[in-house]
Amino acid sequence: MEAFSVTTEFRPPWKVITVEGALDFDTEGAFRSIVEAVVHQAPPRLLFDLTDVTFIDHSGVDVIRDAYYALGSDDRVAVCGLGPHIQKVFILLGLVGRIPTYPTRYDAIVYGGLD
Repeated sequence: MEAFSVTTEFRPPWKVITVEGALDFDTEGAFRSIVEAVVHQAPPRLLFDLTDVTFIDHSGVDVIRDAYYALGSDDRVAVCGLGPHIQKVFILLGLVGRIPTYPTRYDAIVYGGLD
């Protein structure tokens, strides 16, 4: 099984959740537990850094979408680092254009904090 990890850090204005490895049915439970704990901390904004995600299916996307709905749709949730496959999944599921996306973490931190 491929290594999977999730880390969190605060990079104003974002609480950044960085995921590495495959984000799928097998890892969804661990990912959801971490995300729900962060959501309940009421972060100012939540950024999912998916730069090092090697695979994603609906299970992983569902966790991100659930966080989006839990925190409201006023740009409090964003994603960055979408590789071509992952971006295609987000497009097919209708999330690009709904959940803000940034090419890199740097772009999200610098430009996503503008109100």
